Amino acid sequence: MSQPVVQMTAEQLQSLIESVRLAAVAGASAAAPATLHSKGSFTNCTSRFGGQRDHEAVEEFITSIVTYKEIESISDEDALKGLSLLFFGLASTWWQGVRKEAKTWGDAIALIRDHFSPTKPAYQIYLEIFENQQRDNVPIDTFVCQKRALLAQLPEG
Repeated sequence: MSQPVVQMTAEQLQSLIESVRLAAVAGASAAAPATLHSKGSFTNCTSRFGGQRDHEAVEEFITSIVTYKEIESISDEDALKGLSLLFFGLASTWWQGVRKEAKTWGDAIALIRDHFSPTKPAYQIYLEIFENQQRDNVPIDTFVCQKRALLAQLPEG
């Protein structure tokens, strides 16, 4: 079976190519706003917080959700509304009682830190730094990481 032959002039071919280009650009322009205006949420975020009073756990949770929020382009307002999805147990009960105090995303993060990871006085952190020596079975990099985490808790200045 033979294919039909299409004949056109150079002008007709140029016109056809230009039409296809314009259609492709128009299609891309129409699709772009849909992707820009999509709303992000914490629905697929795997980080959860149960209310443990542990500085490292609190900071890990906060770092995780702040990073997720930035990557997913979640607005502050939507993040504040969806934050309760990430809490369970004591943290969920606590959030029900204080969520009206959090007017902004920054307020919410500050509330989490203040309640579950209150700042220790500098002298107490220094005591923790120097009270434990490196044990024989603890690798040096693990020991140094633990001490750096304590040093990071010191107030600036």
